Amino acid sequence: MTADTYPTYFARPQRVSAVALGCMMLLLMAGCTSTQAPTREVNGVARPVTTSVADSTPAVPSPPMDTALIERLRQIAYTEGTLVARAQLQTEQELGIDHDALLLINATVDWLEGNTPRAKALLSQVVTNSNGLARDLAQQQQQHILELERRWLEAAEIAYQRSQMHTPGQTTDLMEALWSLLMHVEEGQLQRAIGASSDSEWRQWLSLNASYRQGRQAVITWLQQNPNHPGAQESPGALSTWLQTTPPSLVAVVLPLSGPLKSAGNAVLGGIIAELYQRYPLADTRPSLSTIDSNRFDNIADAYREAENQGAAVILGPLTKSNVQRLGTITPKSVPVIALNRPEVLLPTEVTSWSALSLAPEDEARQLARIAFGEGLRRAVLITPNSDWGRRMTGALKETWHSLGGQVTTELAVDDDEPLSVQISQVVGSAQAEARVKAFEDAFTSPIEARPRRREDYDVIFLLTPSPAEARAIRPLLVFHYSGEVPVYAPSTIYAGDNPVQNRDLNSVQFLEIPAMLRAVDDLRFRRLNALGADAVRMLEHHQQALETRAPLFAGDTGLLQRAGNGDILRELDLVVFADDNVRRVNLPSR
Repeated sequence: MTADTYPTYFARPQRVSAVALGCMMLLLMAGCTSTQAPTREVNGVARPVTTSVADSTPAVPSPPMDTALIERLRQIAYTEGTLVARAQLQTEQELGIDHDALLLINATVDWLEGNTPRAKALLSQVVTNSNGLARDLAQQQQQHILELERRWLEAAEIAYQRSQMHTPGQTTDLMEALWSLLMHVEEGQLQRAIGASSDSEWRQWLSLNASYRQGRQAVITWLQQNPNHPGAQESPGALSTWLQTTPPSLVAVVLPLSGPLKSAGNAVLGGIIAELYQRYPLADTRPSLSTIDSNRFDNIADAYREAENQGAAVILGPLTKSNVQRLGTITPKSVPVIALNRPEVLLPTEVTSWSALSLAPEDEARQLARIAFGEGLRRAVLITPNSDWGRRMTGALKETWHSLGGQVTTELAVDDDEPLSVQISQVVGSAQAEARVKAFEDAFTSPIEARPRRREDYDVIFLLTPSPAEARAIRPLLVFHYSGEVPVYAPSTIYAGDNPVQNRDLNSVQFLEIPAMLRAVDDLRFRRLNALGADAVRMLEHHQQALETRAPLFAGDTGLLQRAGNGDILRELDLVVFADDNVRRVNLPSR
């Protein structure tokens, strides 16, 4: 299960049909001949209040649940809008629709509109009053919502409940999902849940996950004590492979240890050496380390062959994106590789015995999209630099944001040739309001009390800037142009930890950061590269396991890590917020 893996009915194909446009016209015509519908405010925007389906009864006897209809209407809601989906749903109600299907479809529409409480209430009705397929579909949606809300333990509980309703042969995927969710649960919450649970099977699931975090011996002990537990028989997260992996005898580290990138290479190497001695304190069990300067070779393939000739069991590196791309295309790879950057693209045949660990900022853009959507935010403004970095970040965020059902109302690629204040004013919509106020002031000699306002068609701002200086320049302008109350999310690039006074300009901005940076008190310049090296050493005991599971592998210095099918190691970072002179972690939602 990867960070962007969701149920199929949450996919979002990009197509608008003529039928959809016709439904919209019918709705507009109906609106001209009927009284105005009551409205409610959602994220600052007045929206129609829909009739509670819980109080309505189908006019005809309910036919069997039509899962194809549920899927079709969900796709309409995602691709053509919730207004069109509601119009189509009204037509289906007149023809006759199963009551549970009606609740499930309305729950999806309400969720996409940001009305999470109502969506949850509808799903709870199905879970409480139904069995079989309807109940499982409702719980599947509940699990999805809780994942995005970062309520990992509650989502895992639902996955466990779903597994109890299936036959043993049908539970493999559910158990893998359950394990993935438990890997996100914080240690303290996990221990409290173990102590509070009265369900012995569930408690042992929690205990197995806690044992995995402690190490091999703890898992072996758990398996001996619980041989009949489903987790012992199915081995989620490729635990059996992990248990059988032994430390490599020789690790070759291929890094730029001379030339322009010498400092970066040495920072990574420092993290590797420190973690190697900490993880393997006994010399007779510690892997030997061979360092290979990639700058000594005209071709990275020659450096790979050098490591191969030395008898390396695993290669860590190389570091530069170009070298990683070239090395990735070598097939077959007789020595497994844990690369320290991410290639552009590799063929499926090229990622065997290959993983790519990196500090890729695109992971952060995708995670920001999931977090904001889980908070009930749906309409975004994107601010990025006009650069290749900005375009990559924009593409990664929009891909995830749109797949979830979010909208991008405005994008700004900052132009260095135009005053920044003017650009911000235009993107948040205060420029026209300011112009209208100025026109009134010019038209009357007496003072006029009027205040410009921002546009109301967005509820979140993604500030995707590559440096703290750019973020500090933009954030005060958002406040000045009447968008100070709008939630702002940013990647780790806005934090350097170097100037608490200047960081006050970023107060209330939420951003992502790796655990190593949050624990560090000094020497922050190369801390991220040190962390990359440390996690590369941790990957030594997980690289075979990673080939067999999409579940998270471990919580490292660079984040919670899991391998995607293309070989990329994906990261989930900690969410933090600027608060005066401090950076504090944003607590996960409580139960």
